[in-house]
Amino acid sequence: MRKDLYLDLYQKEGSYWWHVGRRKLAFALLQKYVFNSRLKNPIMDAGCGTGGNMEVLQTFGQVYGVDKEAAALSFCRQRGLTNLYLADITKTLPFADNYFSLLTSFDMLEHVEDDKKALQEFYRVLKPGGTLFLTVPAHRFLWSKWDEVCGHKRRYQRQELRQKVESAGFNVVRLSPANFFIFLPAVFIRKLKEMLIPAKESYSTDFMPVPDFANNFLISVYKVEAKLIRNLNLPIGLSYIVLAKKGKSEIIDLPN
Repeated sequence: MRKDLYLDLYQKEGSYWWHVGRRKLAFALLQKYVFNSRLKNPIMDAGCGTGGNMEVLQTFGQVYGVDKEAAALSFCRQRGLTNLYLADITKTLPFADNYFSLLTSFDMLEHVEDDKKALQEFYRVLKPGGTLFLTVPAHRFLWSKWDEVCGHKRRYQRQELRQKVESAGFNVVRLSPANFFIFLPAVFIRKLKEMLIPAKESYSTDFMPVPDFANNFLISVYKVEAKLIRNLNLPIGLSYIVLAKKGKSEIIDLPN
């Protein structure tokens, strides 16, 4: 990711509608399938960025943050976070086999060349019965300058994502589109910016400042979507959410 975007993320991760909304969707599923009580085994946040998600995950257990960018980890330290590791998820991580009960990765897998190797490493460090939670950008046709600025290698198709997760050994519990209600407005805005800002060097951020009332309204929209995604797979969205288990699960993915 472009280095100047880490400061933007650090400043907005706690209150900006996109980041707050993504966590609401994530925790709607994690609280349903994982967080029945405080986890006995530690949690890894892979690609922890500036640490906003780590702060929330600490409620449920000891959290370890992994990122390959020292700049990201320096922002985590400014939040007072510890258990931080500078590491590449496509190489052997500095943890024993079967160590974590939960591994989260928020919009990170699309950044690595060898996502299959990353998923295999996630499988290695999760304990049997442990949970993998991923969010990734969806649909190749949505590729934009923002993907290039962020350093994305791909946007995922549904079946491609399922196949890669299952090939690593996981059993998919839920795979749903996410960011459903903002899908059409976001597509329009991104296509408009594509026309107006043709050079990625001039592209600032998709996390544009919005008035407080608009920010609060969008967060309330995500509260509705979070209630929906607990019990059904959404029809379309800017992202995919995956919740998978290492080992057999009595829970099967909902029908499309």
